[in-house]
Amino acid sequence: FWDSAQKLWVYAPVTVDPQRKVVVIKTDHLTTWKVYYILRGYGVKDSDHFLVVYDKQTAAIVGSKQVSASSFANDVSSYLEQAYTAYAPAPNKPGFRMPSGQTHAFVDKDTLESQRSGLTGNIYFAMTHDSAETLMHEAAHELFHVVQNQYYNVYGMGWRGWWTEATADYAAYQVVWNGRTELSDLNHVYFNKSI
Repeated sequence: FWDSAQKLWVYAPVTVDPQRKVVVIKTDHLTTWKVYYILRGYGVKDSDHFLVVYDKQTAAIVGSKQVSASSFANDVSSYLEQAYTAYAPAPNKPGFRMPSGQTHAFVDKDTLESQRSGLTGNIYFAMTHDSAETLMHEAAHELFHVVQNQYYNVYGMGWRGWWTEATADYAAYQVVWNGRTELSDLNHVYFNKSI
């Protein structure tokens, strides 16, 4: 539903009745609702911190290999969870303020470039990646945008967006994947020099 105070879409539990072709929503207030993906027959990978919704009918491309949609969604879910663990505070480990509940991630053939939507707060993944390493990096990068938004609404930063992109790349590379050599093709200057 649309939360006019926060100015974003908020997910709520629903029940789907395929025989009657209806979605049942329990609510205690009137608002604008939007239902998508559920009625399209998409698959769902449910993990501790993420709900990955994916197009079951479309294979993904990673490098030169074709990968099943289910396997690709498993990888996305795994990389997001690894990034979450790296960013989150733990006993004797400082960390960032993390979102409550599950973050929704969508894997869809209509997504041309992986991104976090400032309007919905969801993460969207393209189904074509140059390598598994670029997918790993993008998962950590896009999740860091979610983390950034726990401190400041980055959607409206305008010309300062370069800062959110640079810090998301730096965090993905240094905090999550610890400067892994496989990611050297992503080696921007700010990976080598602290921001």
